[in-house]
Amino acid sequence: MAKKKTETDAINPESIEVIVDPDEGTSTDSDGEVDSTAEQESSLEDVLRAEIEHLNKELTEANEFHLRAAAEIQNVRKRHQVELDKSRKYAIDNFAKSLLEVMESLDQACEIDDDSDIGAMREGVELTRKQLLSVFEKASIRKIVPNRGDAFNVNEQQAMTLVPTDEFPPNHVVEVFRPGYMIHDRLLRPAMVIVSAELPEPAGSRESESTDTEASENA
Repeated sequence: MAKKKTETDAINPESIEVIVDPDEGTSTDSDGEVDSTAEQESSLEDVLRAEIEHLNKELTEANEFHLRAAAEIQNVRKRHQVELDKSRKYAIDNFAKSLLEVMESLDQACEIDDDSDIGAMREGVELTRKQLLSVFEKASIRKIVPNRGDAFNVNEQQAMTLVPTDEFPPNHVVEVFRPGYMIHDRLLRPAMVIVSAELPEPAGSRESESTDTEASENA
């Protein structure tokens, strides 16, 4: 008699055929697409928000830098103006100090009695003059003393008057009335000079020339 099969023995796992729906697991649910789009938009907003915050931060830093730079420039201008005012006010400070010794020498010369030796007074005046010339040399101040017969230089000289003469050609220095001075390349005071002019023609020569001209015209 055959052995009765149990329910377990009757089911062979290998013989079970599994039928799978091809659309199962690959469903394109419209709700899933909406959720994905919403996630992308949310992510994009986060990126844009972060970029805007970064730009705002850079703009704030740039504004602060601009304000600091403007304040520094203003401070530099103020300091420069103060230094410029000081330079204008005390530009001759060193020159004035150099003149103190000259002034003291002149004071000593004025204190000399009338009965004192004239030679000593002259020696003191010469010493004072040398001190003053030394001060002028340090300050690049030079005297302009044209020579008689030099051509008139309008850049360094000023003509007081014109003197007709045959000693020099026209526009030449006849006499120096007062010397001039230069500091570096700038004119402090022009030299005052008398300038030569052409001699007027004698009256007789003019009449003779006029007669000769009339004779030639009548001919």
